[in-house]
Amino acid sequence: TPVVDLAAEKIEVTQGTQDLNNSVRLVKNKRTFVRFHVRSLVGGTQATFARLRVQRGENSAWLHPINGTPPGYLNVRAGPERAILKHAFLFELPSGYREGIVIITAYLNPVTNWRGRKPAETSYGNNDMATMAVFETVPTVHLRTYRIGYKLAGTTYYPPAGDVAQMHDWLRRAYPLRKLQTWTDN
Repeated sequence: TPVVDLAAEKIEVTQGTQDLNNSVRLVKNKRTFVRFHVRSLVGGTQATFARLRVQRGENSAWLHPINGTPPGYLNVRAGPERAILKHAFLFELPSGYREGIVIITAYLNPVTNWRGRKPAETSYGNNDMATMAVFETVPTVHLRTYRIGYKLAGTTYYPPAGDVAQMHDWLRRAYPLRKLQTWTDN
């Protein structure tokens, strides 16, 4: 029997921009993902499953990963890289769990009715962890952008309106804000 020990490392709650300490504030009712970072301490790369339990007040829900092949399964590595999506389990929080205080508990290689724990480990004491996410009401951000032209060889060039719209869209997705109100002037 091989010796295997898998470990829960971090729970990252993100709306597009976040660090591993979850220091970027979370916006109420904005699409939210949870990355469950795990590592193989002993036994090399091991394929396994994870689950997430989310609680808000008296309500709770169980979530399954939305990534992996087959869905929900990942190869847990000794040296995972945060920049590679498939090196961490990925979950999306459902509506109702994106406001107020939410307790998130992650379970690596959990017991299930249909498969038990696979792979077998020498210890399961380091497989689970929890964190708290606080979702805040954020005021609307107002942004005025200017399409400033420049002259080259007698021709004036302006940024295309489509590029400005793409920038606004990116700002909405990347930054912790609820609503971005924009105006564009030439």
